[in-house]
Amino acid sequence: MTQPAGTRTSSTLPPLTSTQEHFLKKYLIEIQLIKELHTLNDPNCCQFLGPPFKVTSNVKTTQPLPLLSFYFHNFITTFPFITNNPPEDQRRFWQDTLQPFITSFNAKPISESQDRVELTTKRKQVNAKILSGLLVFFNSMVTTKNELSYWHDTTRLKPADVGKLDGILHANAKDDHQKPVGLNEYKSMRFVNDLFINIVAVRSVGETKSSTFTWLRSDEDKHNYEFVIQVVGRSEEKHSTYFITRHYSQFATLHSQLTKQFPGIMKTQTINLPSKIKHDAGTNKLTREKLRLALRGYLRSLITQAEIIHFPKFITFIAHNRFYKLSESDLQDYKDRIQHESTLIDTQYEFQQQTTKVMVQLTADFENVKNQLIMNPNAITEIFQDLGKTSDIHKLSPVLKTFNEWCKLQVSSTIYQTFLSQDNSNEWFSKCRKFHKLFPYSIVYTILKFTNPVKIITKIVDLLLVELPSFSWSSDKKQSHNLLSMIFIMLLDEDLSDYEKELNQLKGQHLNQKKFECVLSRIDQYNELTYLEIDSIKQESIELGQEIFVTVLTTKQIEPALPESTVDEILSTPHLHSCVKQYWQLEVRKRDKNLFKQLWTEPELTRLIKEFLTIFYQPLMKIFAKSDVHLVFSSFHKFMDDLMNLLTTITNEGIYYMTSFEIYDSLKSLLDNHEEILWEFMHNVYCKDDQHLFLKLIQWIEKFMIMIRMKFSNPEAVTVTLTSSVPIDADLFMKQLTSRTSKIVEKRRLFREYAKKSAEATTAQEKIDEKWKEMNEGIFGTISSEEFGVGGEDIQEFNDLTELDNLKLKSAPNATERELINRLANLDKLDDFGTSEVDKLESEFEQQLISLFSKINMD
Repeated sequence: MTQPAGTRTSSTLPPLTSTQEHFLKKYLIEIQLIKELHTLNDPNCCQFLGPPFKVTSNVKTTQPLPLLSFYFHNFITTFPFITNNPPEDQRRFWQDTLQPFITSFNAKPISESQDRVELTTKRKQVNAKILSGLLVFFNSMVTTKNELSYWHDTTRLKPADVGKLDGILHANAKDDHQKPVGLNEYKSMRFVNDLFINIVAVRSVGETKSSTFTWLRSDEDKHNYEFVIQVVGRSEEKHSTYFITRHYSQFATLHSQLTKQFPGIMKTQTINLPSKIKHDAGTNKLTREKLRLALRGYLRSLITQAEIIHFPKFITFIAHNRFYKLSESDLQDYKDRIQHESTLIDTQYEFQQQTTKVMVQLTADFENVKNQLIMNPNAITEIFQDLGKTSDIHKLSPVLKTFNEWCKLQVSSTIYQTFLSQDNSNEWFSKCRKFHKLFPYSIVYTILKFTNPVKIITKIVDLLLVELPSFSWSSDKKQSHNLLSMIFIMLLDEDLSDYEKELNQLKGQHLNQKKFECVLSRIDQYNELTYLEIDSIKQESIELGQEIFVTVLTTKQIEPALPESTVDEILSTPHLHSCVKQYWQLEVRKRDKNLFKQLWTEPELTRLIKEFLTIFYQPLMKIFAKSDVHLVFSSFHKFMDDLMNLLTTITNEGIYYMTSFEIYDSLKSLLDNHEEILWEFMHNVYCKDDQHLFLKLIQWIEKFMIMIRMKFSNPEAVTVTLTSSVPIDADLFMKQLTSRTSKIVEKRRLFREYAKKSAEATTAQEKIDEKWKEMNEGIFGTISSEEFGVGGEDIQEFNDLTELDNLKLKSAPNATERELINRLANLDKLDDFGTSEVDKLESEFEQQLISLFSKINMD
């Protein structure tokens, strides 16, 4: 065939820079991983990976698996909890338990897999993260000749420095704190669906005879306190604000109305209405403070749902009997409560201040072992062996001593944020305190002291998994009938029963007209589609810029078609739109539950659970049984007693008069008082670990570092040559490579731009969380991931993927978040030049990978 004029074709690639080689190699590894991961959907995928799975001669793979085979044989089969078992137990786990389960699972026809759209999304997210994680590893491990200069380019390295921590240290001056948002600070308010709600004061009113409006009247309408609620609306750049007062029984009535109208949303998308809280007298100034914060969190969860904010009863709740100016007493109460919230924020900053001081010292100490970690991956083992050498926590090496201080500060800060500083903290604390009171510590202590926990747990597992006789005569396939599966199926059946009631309620009260029969039929048909058909509809929704629910109503892929008038009525009527959408959501959730029911009836799953417990649980329990675990459990009981008592004192009294430092110091002191027994237990476990399970685990982790740094220590072993076995169009090849590289760089730019915009409009709590993130990233001082052989950009892309997944799961993303999602989706659609020429390198690259990994010996 005659080539077009001006086209240059050759099997030799045009000259590439180190950066171009890096991105080209990364693309080829990604394509190879996608092909190999797709092969894992085959029922015979275990045989493709080879031993220790059972391999039969009549099964052959059409797709080589150089990357997955290497990872599987060097990092999965060598996991210490598996290899610490006798060879026969290992063989039974791989061949008799795991392999039949995977074969059975993959052999199911996709149309019968009962996937719902949410599960499909989550599965895709998991697959994307697995792909991204493996890509980071292999892209860091395999290199090219020119790419080494890319890694050695010091201008690319952007190490964190102690100055960054110093900046946080100085920025944490109290004058620099972001305080709770004020009454008129609209720019600082976090709007959701163009609404901002805050409970700004609590008004003492004595007894009231009747409710302001009839639908909010309760049977017992006597109340002593009303909550003053600020409602702020936003329209473009304009804001409107007003106040209302509501007492608790009106909240309860609203909740009942919403639950009746939106059973699906209230059950799955919002938090529960907080119950009245005991010991909520606070001080004379701050009475009902816990309930105020809890109800504020409840209201803010409601306004994330567009259906709720358009519901007439909710609109009445937040708009009726409004007023525009606070009384002098309300204003003073607001100032007292805002000062209290400021104290809660100051306490978190106090934790950050103290943690930063420790981290500055930890960073300095860590510099002393930095070069050891980089040049000698076994340095982690040497540090870990301090556990065996040092029984006294006060005689630790400087690095471990400072690291221990950092851990205590992190734990105490987490305790504070979870149980004291959030709107729903009191609810969490009440649940934990109730569980603590009911937990049979004494019985468990006696069991741990006088019995063998390994045998007890084994007997319990046997009891749960013993096969019970089946009374079914119609099943043509053996199913699992054990106590554990029956328990889970019973729980799933309860959920399914609830879903059926909610579906019948929607159909009977809101969707009972004949014209909606076709609508419900389309939804039912959607739930019966195969994964590929569902994926096709989702792709159509992306291309049309619609939410998937709208596409289900309009797509031609589902019959029969709906009249345009019906679709318009559903989409233009908020109440009708909400009901149909709820019906759809409940149906796909019901299908998800049926999938889990199907899984729990399979004997392969039962065997897998039992073997997993045997493989992973028993080795641990054998070590703990030798380590006087009953003594540690007794100390843990004492710690929990002290923690619950301290939190009770703080939450009921101290939080209203203690300074930020006093709250910090009380939690930190609690951990100081209990640290020795924990360290003694860790030291004891290390010494009693005669099979060196934990040491092997550390050495297993070190294998990753050895592999990703091999390009520096032995580059010939992991270097590939980028070449093609067939002629390529050099000009088109360069255009394709440049286009793909530009797309990656543009994605990074979009995420940086999003991060900058998000930082400009964050709440005080989000500012604190961001500073924790910065501090934790700076813990290793001047060490950068590149020094260990891992590309910082690769890690950032993995983090960006996680961030994007979290954004997609949000029920009400804000404008900045929606903008990022849409711009990334549009960027993915762009394909100016395709990848035809770049893909011609795949075959040769695959052969080089097969040859390369066959020569690497990790033993």
